Order: sequence, then C-alpha cells, then structure tokens
Amino acid sequence: MMATPASSRFTFRLPNTRGGAIAIAAAIAVLGFALGASILFVIPALQARGLLGASRAGRVIDVRARLPIESIPTPVDARSEIWMTPTARITFPSESRRSELGRNAYTVIYDPARPTQRVLPFPAVQDAIGRPLVAPLAILGSYVDQRTPAPSLPDSRDVTQVTLLVAPTDTNVVSSCVLAAAGENLRAVSASGSATLEGCASGILRFEDGGGIAFAITYDRWPNYRTRSGYWFDGAVLGHTEIAIAAIDAS
Repeated sequence: MMATPASSRFTFRLPNTRGGAIAIAAAIAVLGFALGASILFVIPALQARGLLGASRAGRVIDVRARLPIESIPTPVDARSEIWMTPTARITFPSESRRSELGRNAYTVIYDPARPTQRVLPFPAVQDAIGRPLVAPLAILGSYVDQRTPAPSLPDSRDVTQVTLLVAPTDTNVVSSCVLAAAGENLRAVSASGSATLEGCASGILRFEDGGGIAFAITYDRWPNYRTRSGYWFDGAVLGHTEIAIAAIDAS
C-alpha cells in the first residue's frame, strides 16, 4: 500500500529573505499604479467612447437648454406699453410754422421701432433752378444738462434732444440748432455757426449770406424718462418724430 501525503493543498509562504520582501513591495507598487492609471485615464476614455455608461455625477447638463425662451422675464427697466402711448402730438415751434413750410418741404422721420437709426440725412436743399444750396442733417440723442448730476440725466435709450446741422455748399461753416425736451414742448438750448439761439427758438437757421432754412418738428410726446441710474422721472421723451425744412431767402 502506497503512502498518502498528509496534505496536497498549495500553501503560499512569504519569503523571509530581503530580496523576496523587495520583490513583493515592488509588485504592490506596480499594482497600485496600474489601478490609479485605470481610474484616471482608462475608465474615462471608455466612457467617452460609449463603452461604459457615464455615471450620473459625470454628466454635464446645460440648464439653459431646459429654459423655454418665453419664460425669460422682461427687464425691469423696459418701457411699458402704456408709457409708449403718446400723451400729445406737438409741433415745434408752432403748427403755423409747419403750415408755412407746405407739402413740398424736405422731411425725415424718426421711428422708435428702429431706435438705432438716429442720424437722418436730408436730401440736398436746392434753389429755384435746381442747384444744391445746403446739405442738412438731423441727429437725435439724449440731452445732457451740465447742471444735472450724472445719475439723474436721461438714459441714452430715450430721445430727448434734436440737433439740426446745416452746411451751405459755398462755405465751410457748419451751423446748428440744438433743441431739448423740456416742459410741454422743445426749447432751444444751443446754437453754433451762423445760427442764433433766438432764431432756433423760432424755427429759423440763418446762413452767413442772410439766407437760411425754416424748420418744424412734429413729434409724439411720451411720458416719463429713464435716468442713467435706472429710475423713472416725470418728463418728456420724443416718440415718432417728423422733421421738416425748407429754404428761405435773405431778408
């Protein structure tokens, strides 16, 4: 009868030599490095290729994509519809001045629906035989009163000023009238070149040779104006505006 070994199981024994200990430590280090590299590089790469499902924490969700456009609130500084309803239709300096200009006057229109179109060139004003006399230009903007603190000045989005510039073709002098919204109507606040403040207030801009242009401004008056600080004050703002001019002879 053959003798049977006491046990046939494999038994792992740690080496008790210095070389064996170093080998085991090196194996543990390699195993840890491989595990760390797989966590940092291999698993994200497999997820990017769709080979592994992305974890919930790893998803990037753009919250903006879930917001419908119509849910975005209206800015608090927007002009309400009722404040775009004209309180009056006014003509500067007077309706009689506009009647004097007649239907053949040269006109430009400012439409609040196109708020960026505030530089309005006129066709060249011609004399009786068709020669160009003057090239007028109207510029709409925001009136800046140097006596008013900056936060209380009108915001640039509201039209509170009209500047009328003219340059006669036979001279290099550029003349202008500046009109600002004040009270119930516009008022002349500045004049340059051959223009005078009194003339601008009456709708007349004279040239150096004595000729000039007569003008009238008809506009919708909107209530309240927005300040640079975001507050609303009682005052006038120009809505839909027509500026009409016509040449006048020297007198």
